[in-house]
Amino acid sequence: MKARSALNRRKPLLKMISAIPITAPDILHIDSNNNLVIRVNGKLIVQYSNDPAAKKFLKRNIYIAGDLDKGVESIINFKTTPLGLNNAGVLSEPTEVEYTGYWQYERAANLLPYDYVPE
Repeated sequence: MKARSALNRRKPLLKMISAIPITAPDILHIDSNNNLVIRVNGKLIVQYSNDPAAKKFLKRNIYIAGDLDKGVESIINFKTTPLGLNNAGVLSEPTEVEYTGYWQYERAANLLPYDYVPE
């Protein structure tokens, strides 16, 4: 009986998130210096409706669990706003963005400098 009453007192682990489809003009803007910036307060959820090739590997090796039946989801947390972008789409302050979900497994290449050329 004690376990049941303790379970009833716990706060819920999941929160309902309302998803609103957005387009690039909703979050991409040109600032007063004619630079491209992203303006997102908080988090942005990216959902893929199809399974990427890496999903089977990640599931088989137990890197992901409890995922969507079809597709994957990533969450981008913007720590500051606005955040600058160059013409190639590279963030001016990459440490001000945190990735979770599927994209967190794609980080290795993102750690290299933008102008990296292998020998």
